[in-house]
Amino acid sequence: MASRVKAHSASRADMEIVPSDCTDIDLLIILCGCMRACADKAEIKAQARQHLIIAGQSLAGTAQNEERLIAMLADEIDRLLPPVK
Repeated sequence: MASRVKAHSASRADMEIVPSDCTDIDLLIILCGCMRACADKAEIKAQARQHLIIAGQSLAGTAQNEERLIAMLADEIDRLLPPVK
């Protein structure tokens, strides 16, 4: 999943992946390996103005197959950070 997120961000000139200790981030994508979502913590989400949580194969609590999950994630990124034209 992380490689797919990186590929989507690379396709956008206005998006970059930054180290986890950065703050004042426009959008934070939290990747959790399972539905438990251990990284879904207030102190982590506080680093960014907006956030998306992928927990296992779900986005915002909605389970999907991997291809649909990637498409939903790309749509959400584009909705929250409209591409610069």
